[in-house]
Amino acid sequence: MNTKTWMLKVFFLLVFTSNNAFSNVSIGDNFAVYNKKLYFVADNSQVGDELYVYDEATGETNLVIDLNLGEEGSAIEELIVYNDKLYFSAFGNQLYVYDDVINQALLISDFSYENFSPFNGTASGPTNFTLYNNKLYFSAQSHPNGSQLHSYDSTVDELVLVLPAFSHYSGAIIPSVTVYDEQFFLSYYERNHGISYLRVYDDSSGDFLSVNETSNGIDVSNVGNLALFDNKLYFSANSEEYQADTQLYSYEGNFDQISLASDISISYSSYLTTYQDKLFFSASDERYGVELHVYDSITGITDLVGDLNNGFESSNPADLIVFNHQLYFSADDGLLGRKLYRYNSISANVELVADDFNGDLPNDPSSITILNDHLYFKANNDSSGDKIFRYDETDGQIIVVIESDTLSQQPAAPVEDSSIDTNDKSSAGGGGLGFLLVWLTIIFCIKQRKLYVVL
Repeated sequence: MNTKTWMLKVFFLLVFTSNNAFSNVSIGDNFAVYNKKLYFVADNSQVGDELYVYDEATGETNLVIDLNLGEEGSAIEELIVYNDKLYFSAFGNQLYVYDDVINQALLISDFSYENFSPFNGTASGPTNFTLYNNKLYFSAQSHPNGSQLHSYDSTVDELVLVLPAFSHYSGAIIPSVTVYDEQFFLSYYERNHGISYLRVYDDSSGDFLSVNETSNGIDVSNVGNLALFDNKLYFSANSEEYQADTQLYSYEGNFDQISLASDISISYSSYLTTYQDKLFFSASDERYGVELHVYDSITGITDLVGDLNNGFESSNPADLIVFNHQLYFSADDGLLGRKLYRYNSISANVELVADDFNGDLPNDPSSITILNDHLYFKANNDSSGDKIFRYDETDGQIIVVIESDTLSQQPAAPVEDSSIDTNDKSSAGGGGLGFLLVWLTIIFCIKQRKLYVVL
């Protein structure tokens, strides 16, 4: 076999490989809308998991910045917009901020520990971002005993440890937070006791109190799923007074009282969501599995919205979000797999959301997000990996806007371009530069674990 024939065979193999090199793209579960664009994390096997942006106006998707050069990625999570900038955690222990005006990501703080970590060498990075009094609050490990509550004030560039590192709250993590009645409420999991308590923090006084110790109501523990509804703070919890599974409770600040709202059993990730002056969430009872339920604070009654997976089997509703006066969520009816559904309070019907033109039903929708009067979500419709879909309620179309071969490998931020322009060299003869380019391309493809050559 002469050199030109050998190079020709390799060329066709490389073309085939390049068309499939990004077919197994993985898209993360954190979406954020920042300056009318959709930001998300994806791993296209070329640059690892990094931050991308989709511009609906132009239809373009770009790699924002490559924090960790190479295939490993930077493990970006927890996207949140604060004071016109995008904040996120990376590398499992670092807090970053991205400014689209200067197109640059800057490191704010590193929470890693070289000598000690209760997580087998992996530090606990910034999680559970919440905005309160124009500050960014989050949980992070800044002491060997475990995660603590921190705040960051971007106006003065100040990072503060809210709780003393050696307080009796050491070794705690914060699974759920919210702001209610101008105070910062949080579910605080204390490792020493293995229980989550409801606590309140006052930024002006610095007080950090247990709601159980100050309220006149029920003593609760294992608190989670904090949500605001009907001028009260609702949450899931257990109590000794009602010896049952996790149930729905409320806290009313005016009376400083905790009350049982509903005795139905609530799954931990229950997605408490307000819609049409009622509280919707996923829950189970003795007759059904985990299904969509609704709580009416006026009547105090909790009703089943619909039994999507008939009988005691569960449809596990998730990702509840209100869009254009309807409640959207994902669920599994036991037949079609996990799909996108919506509930209309006027018709009181739960219906499957499908493309009105071709009946397309994307699988496993998640990370449902609203951008420019469209519904975006992560899903897949074949074996080629994750995609991002857009649903237009006006025309009933579900279209793929981001898939594997649209993910750029080059960051949008200015970088030094050291690539070789091969436009005028592709017809080079069988030796020298032509052989070198093919050989380098083979090495690149083998590195991506995509090319197998038999000659």
